[in-house]
Amino acid sequence: MGCAASSIDVPVTSKATFLANVAAVNSQTPTFPNGQNLVQGMCASGGGSRAFAFSSGIYRALNELSLLAKLEGVSSVSGGTWCSSVVMFAKEYQGNPIELDALLGPPTTPGELTLEFLAQPTAPIASGISKGNSMEIIIAALATDLVHEYQAWEKAIADFVLSPFKLDSFGPRLADSAADVERIKSENPSLADASFTTPQSGRPRVFVMNGTSIAPKNFQVTTSNAVSFQMCADYIGIPFYPNDSKVTYPPAPCCPGDKCPSCCKGETLIVGGGMIESFAFGGAAPKVQSGGKVPVPQGPAFALPRAVGISSWALGGILGEVREGKFVNSRANYWPVTSNILLGPQMAKVWQFGDGGGVDNSGMLALLQRGARKALWICSSFRALAANYDWKAATQATFDPIAAGVVDQVYTLFGYVNKEDTTEFLTNNQVFEKDKLLPFMRKVVALKDAGQPAVVKEELTLQTNTWWGIQGGSQLEFIIFYLETSTDFESALPEETQQSIKEGVKFKNYPIYATSGQNANDPLGLTPSQVNLLAAQGEYSVRQNCRMIEDFLSC
Repeated sequence: MGCAASSIDVPVTSKATFLANVAAVNSQTPTFPNGQNLVQGMCASGGGSRAFAFSSGIYRALNELSLLAKLEGVSSVSGGTWCSSVVMFAKEYQGNPIELDALLGPPTTPGELTLEFLAQPTAPIASGISKGNSMEIIIAALATDLVHEYQAWEKAIADFVLSPFKLDSFGPRLADSAADVERIKSENPSLADASFTTPQSGRPRVFVMNGTSIAPKNFQVTTSNAVSFQMCADYIGIPFYPNDSKVTYPPAPCCPGDKCPSCCKGETLIVGGGMIESFAFGGAAPKVQSGGKVPVPQGPAFALPRAVGISSWALGGILGEVREGKFVNSRANYWPVTSNILLGPQMAKVWQFGDGGGVDNSGMLALLQRGARKALWICSSFRALAANYDWKAATQATFDPIAAGVVDQVYTLFGYVNKEDTTEFLTNNQVFEKDKLLPFMRKVVALKDAGQPAVVKEELTLQTNTWWGIQGGSQLEFIIFYLETSTDFESALPEETQQSIKEGVKFKNYPIYATSGQNANDPLGLTPSQVNLLAAQGEYSVRQNCRMIEDFLSC
C-alpha cells in the first residue's frame, strides 16, 4: 500500500491575532507561568469510572475534613480527570447552583451501606457516569461525526461526564478566573462577546489535565517521541524539551505490519519548551516563539471538554502507531516554544493527542515538574496484587513487580519497564531509586494483608530525569491510596452487602472494577450501587488515616 507525501498537513493560518502570553519552561528557565509551581498537591490516576468513583470518595472525605483546601494543586489523568474536572469546574447541577459539599455528597459510614442505600442515586458529581447510557452516548457521538471522527470521543465524554453541570459546550475558551477573563478581553477586543469557562473559586489553585503528545498527523508514536501534553485553565502546552533535544517521528505505517516505501521520510522536530495561554492555544505559530506577550494567530476555541476527552482517550497510543490513527485521534494545531537550547522557528503542525496514561498514568510527574515536595497519590489500580507472589522470599535481584501484580503507574516511577507493553510509552519515567520499590510495596502488602486500606506514607529521594525536566536530590514525601481489597471495610458493611460482594454479580470485580465493560451495554459506566460502594471505600481510606493525612498536610 502506498504512502501519501511525507509532509505534515499545515494548519490554515489566520491573519487575525490574539495578544497572549507565551511562557518558556525549560531546563534553563524551569519556573512555570502564573504561579503553577507548588509545594504540595495531589495526583488522581487514570482508570475510567473506577478511578472516578474511588477518587470521588477521597475528595469527599478530604473536603469534609477541611483538608482539600490545603492542597495547592491537582494533577489528573483519564478517569481521574473526569472526576477532578467536575470538582474543579462545576458551579451548577441540573440548572441550579451547587456548592462543593452538595456536589460530593454527604459522608457515609460502612454500617449504613445496605443494598437499598447503595442503590440510591449517586452524589451529583457521579451522576453522569452512573446513568447506564454510555453505549447510547458513544453511538450518538459517532453518528454526528461521520466526517470528523476525531471529535467523537471528546463529544461522548462531554455528554457522559460534564453535561449534568453544563460544562459540555465546545464554544467557551478556558481561563483561570473572572479577573483573567476581564484582562484577556481588554487586550483582545475580538473576544469581547466570547464565553469562557473558569474554575470554581475555593478550589486548589493549579489543575493539570494530563494528556499525551502522540505524533504529528501521518507520523508514528514511539517510546522515543511520546511526551506529556498538559492542559490547564490558564496555560496549555508541553513543558521542557525531552532530554533537551529534538525528537524524531518515523512515518506511520498505513496499517499494522505494513512497511512504508522509501519515499516516506521521518521528521526530526522540536517538541515542548513551554506553554501558551489556554484561550489562544490551537492556532498557527507566531513570528516570535520564544516567549513573552506576543501576537498569536487565532485558532478555534480549546474548550474544557477537549481537555477532558484528550486526557482519557486511551486508544490514542495504539492508534498513533498506524496512519489510520489520524482519523480518530484527538487533534489540534501545535507549535513548540523555542529558546537558545533549541532554536526556531518551527511552524505549527496538526498533532495527535491521547490519554495521559500513555506516558504517566499516575499524574505524579507533572507535580514533580512543578516542584512538589509533598503529594497525595490516588492510585486507582487496574489489577489486584498477585495472591500467590512470595513477597518474603523476594530479593532485590529476584523482585519482579509485574509478576507481583504491581500496577505500572507505580513501578515505572522506580525504573522498571514492561517490555511487552506496546500500547503505552513508560520507559522514561524513573524518578525514584529502583531498589526502593520492594520495601515500599511490602508496606502496601502488609496493610492489605492486615485488612486495612492500603494507605502508605513514604519519603524518597528524587532522581534526575531529563526527559521530564525533573531535578534530582530533593526529598519527596507522599501518601498513596493504593486501591486494593480492605477486609476491615468489607466486614463493617451490612451482612447483605457483604454477601452480595461475595456473590460477584452486582459487585463483580469489586473493588477493582473493569476500566471498561464492567456492565453489559454500558461500556464506560458503573451502576449507582457500584459507584456508591467504591466511593465509600475511598472515603473510608481517608478517615481511617485522617490523623496521618492532617499532620502531613499541616507541616
